[in-house]
Amino acid sequence: MTGSAAPEELKYQKYSKHPGLLKKVGNRISEFLTRTPGVTAIGLYVPRDGYFAEKARSYQAFDYYEGKAPDFDDIAKIKSQERIDRAVREAWRDFAFTLAACVGNYIAGQKGQAKLYFDPVSAKHDHPSFAMIREVLPKIPIDEPTIRQGNKILTVWPSEKAKRLKKRIRLAQSLPSEQCPGLQVADFVAGDLRTFFDENQEFLSAALTQELLINKNVLFPQTNFIKTVSPGLTEKVTRKTGKSFLPKYRSALAKGLISYYTSNGHMRALDTVNAEFRDLVD
Repeated sequence: MTGSAAPEELKYQKYSKHPGLLKKVGNRISEFLTRTPGVTAIGLYVPRDGYFAEKARSYQAFDYYEGKAPDFDDIAKIKSQERIDRAVREAWRDFAFTLAACVGNYIAGQKGQAKLYFDPVSAKHDHPSFAMIREVLPKIPIDEPTIRQGNKILTVWPSEKAKRLKKRIRLAQSLPSEQCPGLQVADFVAGDLRTFFDENQEFLSAALTQELLINKNVLFPQTNFIKTVSPGLTEKVTRKTGKSFLPKYRSALAKGLISYYTSNGHMRALDTVNAEFRDLVD
């Protein structure tokens, strides 16, 4: 980029209004992500419809595992205006912890330690977010074995003796994103991932079932169902054709995965290396 002053923030939406500038910035960030040792991207995309559909699936799953018939009246209330308003206010709690857990498990898998920075969006969010994550994060099991069995992924039953994350991850409050280059890169990648799914809505509806994905293994609990990604969708991840730069930096994705919610509420990981969908059991 040229000019006498650096931009205040590296926001994807801002640059998307200027295609030429977007191309320059996107290419440079892609090069940074893929050519800088130790840099890894973890992405979580949650569309509104998928988020509420997941809540409905969870209600049905709870009833199933408790041996009860699903209460469809209660499930329908999930999309009431009151529930939606409350969910919008509180969703950040779920996703802040989910992302923190993802980062923590990845770092633990690399036998490393790290600081976890949060963009200080607002004072009212910072304190409760930090307090909740500080309490729960150290208790998360790590190094849990996984077993591939056909189109399923299995694990072991939780144990009190399981290794925990403990102090491998430390939380730190960041400077505002305009003063933190790492957060600015994260901001840009977040916007780029939203663009990828906006351009490729097929990923939100591919290979879905309305049936619950039930853990039916007794000896080893099942964690994921595996489904093959079609060649057409695989090409959208591997070859750049739209505005998103994901095909250029996909090699920087942690374990080659992107996580997102499908249109009917499956919590899904897209394996960009093996061209597979991994849908979490309900």
